[in-house]
Amino acid sequence: MVAKSLFRRALKERCLAGPCQDLTHSRNKHKHPIPSQQYSIANDHDPLRSIMDTAFRKIDIDIYDEDVLQESELYDADPRDPAQVLEEARQRQAAVRTFLAKSDVVGALSTVLENAPYGPNVDQAKELTLQTLLTILNTTKSTEIPGVIKSLSQDAQDTLMKYLYKGMAMPGWGDISGSVLLGWHEKLTEIAGTGCIVRTMTDRRLV
Repeated sequence: MVAKSLFRRALKERCLAGPCQDLTHSRNKHKHPIPSQQYSIANDHDPLRSIMDTAFRKIDIDIYDEDVLQESELYDADPRDPAQVLEEARQRQAAVRTFLAKSDVVGALSTVLENAPYGPNVDQAKELTLQTLLTILNTTKSTEIPGVIKSLSQDAQDTLMKYLYKGMAMPGWGDISGSVLLGWHEKLTEIAGTGCIVRTMTDRRLV
């Protein structure tokens, strides 16, 4: 007990004399940066390491997943031969011109929407069909639109909705026929209902 008491007394006197303060100052003077500071300093002076630390964010992990769903699997492919699909699109374009020459908008629209090309590998036919359809829409009077839409079958109405969205997605569509597409979309939604939009969004046959 006496020894412990003497030790505590000596330690107290030593601290009061100042050495403890000097010791603390010495420790702070030689204090090393914490690991996070070292990491930051290292990255500031090592650009390669900084790039490597963030490179993992750009890795496409889907290539290592056997069960990953590819974009081509999200949509159905047209079972017809691409050359055949293109030829049919050209024939429909010629038929549409004949109908429009007779001012038969219903006949022209029904023709272009029948067996419309869809899926991959038929891009040329799809583009030709879209241009043919836009010709019909642009030449139809706004007062005739409701009657034309009502004359279409449900499948034809759904296909028309697909083409309206496809036309809206085209670069510069607003400068070409934006008001026309929106006008048709408004009337089609009023007549076919929102169910037409839902069916269009969920259909795997992408025109």
